[in-house]
Amino acid sequence: MLDSPIKWVGGKSNSRAGIVDLLPADAECYAEVFAGAAWVLFGKPAHPVEVLNDANGDLINLWRVLKWRPAELLERVHQHLYSREMFLALREQRPDGSDEMGRAVWLYLLIQQSFGADLSRIRSPRFGFWNKSPRDLFLNKSLEQFWPAYERLRGVFIEHLDFADLIRRYDQPRTIFYCDPPYLATSGYAEAFSGADHARLATTLRGIAGRFLLTVNDHPALRDLYAGLPIIETTEARALARASEGRVAAPILLIANYPLKQPVLPLFEEAAV
Repeated sequence: MLDSPIKWVGGKSNSRAGIVDLLPADAECYAEVFAGAAWVLFGKPAHPVEVLNDANGDLINLWRVLKWRPAELLERVHQHLYSREMFLALREQRPDGSDEMGRAVWLYLLIQQSFGADLSRIRSPRFGFWNKSPRDLFLNKSLEQFWPAYERLRGVFIEHLDFADLIRRYDQPRTIFYCDPPYLATSGYAEAFSGADHARLATTLRGIAGRFLLTVNDHPALRDLYAGLPIIETTEARALARASEGRVAAPILLIANYPLKQPVLPLFEEAAV
């Protein structure tokens, strides 16, 4: 399994093995509808057709730059220091939208130096620091992961579409859509996703010709939306708001429109970034 070169709120770095094991083996097209850090894509064997999609335009721009201009991105990132002063400056210096490389460097440095990759408020993420040697910092580790990620992305279509448009465009009987939307009534996400959005997602998924696997928090409204479909109940450990408080187990649902085998529980043993 490859590591993602970035961190992102809600990432599935520690749970992806279980998720990959639940994907249907005969799928010909794999579409990750809410890509984030794309941990599941990087953790699975390649499908003939693969798609990454996300509503966050800055994030999709970063993925595209990494796919097409990795050497320049790496060089630009290396020109910056890992420091609180630079991080605070980055929060106030959003590049022009037409500068693809500038946007990619800005977002990469901002998320890799922020606490928990929390960009729900782009102007107020906290600087992330650890009592570790510099070799252990996520920023340094992720630079080493640029080239493996670039190689993996070479055959992947990268889209920036509304989830319903993405699903309609790639829907066919041999498509598997992996959906990991922002959890309902949960903060910390860069893009808002309301109860109405969850209802629209459920309606869209119930009408497809292909198959889907969905990970969501265990919320009564979501159980109602997907009533009658195969559901696996499990838990994941979430980091609390203050690092000193540690982690807390939270109930999670895995929902599909095809039979699911019961994994060894808990499927999600650690919080992912």
